[in-house]
Amino acid sequence: INVKEGGFGVNDIELPSDVGEFIMDRARRAAEITKQMSEKQKERIAETYRKDMDRGADSETIRAMTHDVLLFGDSAFEATQGDSEEST
Repeated sequence: INVKEGGFGVNDIELPSDVGEFIMDRARRAAEITKQMSEKQKERIAETYRKDMDRGADSETIRAMTHDVLLFGDSAFEATQGDSEEST
């Protein structure tokens, strides 16, 4: 962890198992919350991003998603795509 900027590098890293479990738990919780959102809620969030694209582009959410895609490619989206693929 970079103390001055609070981020991980893109190379392989080692973490104590408790830290890794905490991060994975939070990611699972975020994915579960997203799955439970109604289409109306998702559209309101999307509309908020569209209204202020610069703010959205600079958000921590977008930064985290960018890093996930760099590290994991398309599999970074598997947690949010599972329901739609299972229902087809």
